[in-house]
Amino acid sequence: MTEVDVDDVVDVYRTLSSYPEVKSGRINNKSSADRIQVTAVWSQRDLDRGEHISFIKNYYINNGSIQSTQPEEISKVEWSVQSPSGQYRAVVRLVSPKVGEPKQYLEVWDDNRRLHNISVDGLDKHGKIYDDDTFGCLEWSASEDRLLYIAEKKKAKAKSYFEQKGVSEDNDQKSRKGEEYVYDDDWGEQLTGKVQPLPCLLDIKSQTVTVLDCMPENFSAGPAIWCPHDLGIVYVATYNGPFRLGRIYCAMRKSALYHVELKSSNCTMLGTGDKSVHSPIFSPDNSCFVFLENKASGPHAHCSKLKLCKWSDKSIVTVTDIVRNIKTADQFPGIFTINLPRRCWLEDSKRIVITTQWRSKRELVIISCETGLVSRLTNDPVVGSWSLLDIHNDMMLATVASPSQPPSLMFARLPPKDPESEMTWSKLDGCYQPLLDISWQIHSANASYDGSYQAFSSVNFEYIVVKPSEVPSDEALPMIVFPHGGPHAVISVDYMLYTACLCRLGYMIVYVNFRGSFGFGEDSIESLPGSVGTSDVRDVQMAAKLVMEAHKVDEGRVFALGGSHGGFITGHLIGQYPDFYKAAVMRNPVVNIGSMIAGTDIPDWNYVEAGLAYDERQDALGVPDFYAKAWLLSPIKYVDKVTAAVLIVIGQKDRRVSNQQAHEYRKALASRGATVRMLSYVDDCHPIVKVPGEADCFVNIVKWFREHGK
Repeated sequence: MTEVDVDDVVDVYRTLSSYPEVKSGRINNKSSADRIQVTAVWSQRDLDRGEHISFIKNYYINNGSIQSTQPEEISKVEWSVQSPSGQYRAVVRLVSPKVGEPKQYLEVWDDNRRLHNISVDGLDKHGKIYDDDTFGCLEWSASEDRLLYIAEKKKAKAKSYFEQKGVSEDNDQKSRKGEEYVYDDDWGEQLTGKVQPLPCLLDIKSQTVTVLDCMPENFSAGPAIWCPHDLGIVYVATYNGPFRLGRIYCAMRKSALYHVELKSSNCTMLGTGDKSVHSPIFSPDNSCFVFLENKASGPHAHCSKLKLCKWSDKSIVTVTDIVRNIKTADQFPGIFTINLPRRCWLEDSKRIVITTQWRSKRELVIISCETGLVSRLTNDPVVGSWSLLDIHNDMMLATVASPSQPPSLMFARLPPKDPESEMTWSKLDGCYQPLLDISWQIHSANASYDGSYQAFSSVNFEYIVVKPSEVPSDEALPMIVFPHGGPHAVISVDYMLYTACLCRLGYMIVYVNFRGSFGFGEDSIESLPGSVGTSDVRDVQMAAKLVMEAHKVDEGRVFALGGSHGGFITGHLIGQYPDFYKAAVMRNPVVNIGSMIAGTDIPDWNYVEAGLAYDERQDALGVPDFYAKAWLLSPIKYVDKVTAAVLIVIGQKDRRVSNQQAHEYRKALASRGATVRMLSYVDDCHPIVKVPGEADCFVNIVKWFREHGK
């Protein structure tokens, strides 16, 4: 086979991968009406160093004029939180010594200098402070004398039975002799080693730590928030179960809200405890807090209820309920988000602003916590997707991006009346101008239904076409069909590096938000389990054919590309429609729902998506009915029909979809004489996002499609 020149691919990727993305942003608490300071942290890929670098920029808004500082790189900062008055900042930093493992330090700064630098190891009260968005938090008390965070429960170091005597041991160490190889059940994919998170309080002046180990047994804590007047905390407690099920990307794990009174150490559950809850946030006047609530079972993503807890009597009411079905693109589809912004309340303590998935876009909505009325603040068909970063004194900070527009930082003041019709946004920082060589459009489609789907016959779906904007009328474009993973996820009209690069290289990309996708109402979510491999595949193939009817497509260069459940759909596409696709790329794909169950951190997924009820007692039993149905739904069933050239990409640290899935498919294809190749990235997990692997993977994808297009 002739070697394919990829110099142009490398050049395009190097150029577009330098565009930064906003990681976080905050309006300074010292800001006044006529002098506003905004701080944003940006992230950028550094191909030469092989890592993501972060830098900070400050912006000053004075009577309509905007000034900004030069970016300054920051390193190894895991948390950075300003105090309520704006006088102090708390930082959790990871420092790599010359010898040994990286160590965490908790720093406190004022406007002029670092006041405290506290070694987490030196505290000797707990393990590492959690730096993730699933359990982690870092919260100032209102009095600014304490910090609340989540850390791993302290565990004595295990010793060998054969270790030499002579070193003094405490009782904990003696009790753990011979346990250095005991397996600790952790929270799975991207949370490896995180076993028992607990809330901790640091008294800044005395540098003493109180570990709040008063929570109910068999639960893990976090995140947490302060109660009014610093008298206690409220935290989310996630059920450990007989064994821990993977937590990341799974917004339906059984959890409850607990209130700890600090003076008495009394711990009380708020609510029923039989749901999945997220993101408690107190109002500015401390009269109540809001939070999200989902079912604690079924698909891994749901439409959420917005709930409100009145602090005076701890009563809980529903603000916005689940939306079952939507008939038009302008109808509110319900709340579809994993977490609420840390500051989402307006100053009246009656309304909040959040980001929610609205079909194939992310939008900002304002919700009245008194009436439940929902109004959309962003609804521009030309603009892509919005994300709220921060609210302070009714000033809002957000980002906006689209497939042809790298992220821009936006600022607005909320008008007192009719905000949805009067919002005026100012761009603080748009690092790059729109990519005029890329165009995109969202399309709606009505799915076809068989007799088993009449209950959800009104559910439809959308697909997004992203393509080069200037194409000669006689030129047929190569097409890449790209279903998302999940399957209860979504592809938003956002800036995506792979998309921009593929378009610049001349490809048309078709993203399909098939039935079951996030942001289309709860009926859409519930319509898919039991029909994976059928309805999702039909939707994707229907979108591909509709695009071919509307655009000039090179039929000899039609490809499929997908990861996780998107890889599952890709396997079905090349097996069910072997004459349609010439080549495919599958990243950490699910190929056999039955055999996957033994190696995944989310075995409930396999049962639910197969349309079966999950029972923890059946998890390791190998129930015959499950395996029989799982086989019928899986792409491995169609392996004999595959004629496309298949590139398989895996991350060796993936705990969501075991590497054995990819090897099973590779061996099945190779034994049948199919063209198959595998890339294996040592340091990557389920998503291939480490800079070296992500870059290498992209070049190999394009090379594969160039080699195998006809």
